[in-house]
Amino acid sequence: MQTSRRLSSGFTLLEVLVSIAVSGVLTAVALPSLGEQVERQRMRGIGESLRNDLQVARAQALTQHRSVRVAFIQTDTGSCYVVYQGPANACTCDSDGAIQCKPGASALSAQGVADKLGVQLSANVSTMVFDGRTGTVAPTGTMTLKTRQGLEMKHIVSITGRIRSCGDVGHQTPACRG
Repeated sequence: MQTSRRLSSGFTLLEVLVSIAVSGVLTAVALPSLGEQVERQRMRGIGESLRNDLQVARAQALTQHRSVRVAFIQTDTGSCYVVYQGPANACTCDSDGAIQCKPGASALSAQGVADKLGVQLSANVSTMVFDGRTGTVAPTGTMTLKTRQGLEMKHIVSITGRIRSCGDVGHQTPACRG
């Protein structure tokens, strides 16, 4: 007697269910890491913009022989900073980066940091002024960027106007000490 053997191609229901379960576990493991990486990249981008704007503020002060101010502002939806020339408290900004200046003041740049981005900007001073003759800054300040996961990046501006950066961002940024 001859038996017929049927060849089947495809997957059984059990194989499909096991594949879905394995995919689900791998996705659950990868998502938190991906979210942290996205926030780290956002923090790095905002931090590089801040550092660049601080350097440009000092250079503008020296080349134009006029003081340049950097104001740090907390809003209901985040924070921002604005770089400008003019009297104290003459410019403001919001967490979307929109700038408003009074007559006699001119904004050079601004950056908004909305809470919804997962990054917070804080500073231990409300305003810093780069002197137009010497490039020095008063008062000195530390700006801190922090993610929801607790990663930090700091920019410390010395009295000479030089900026030292440190933090948890890797990419040639040393870790903060003490």
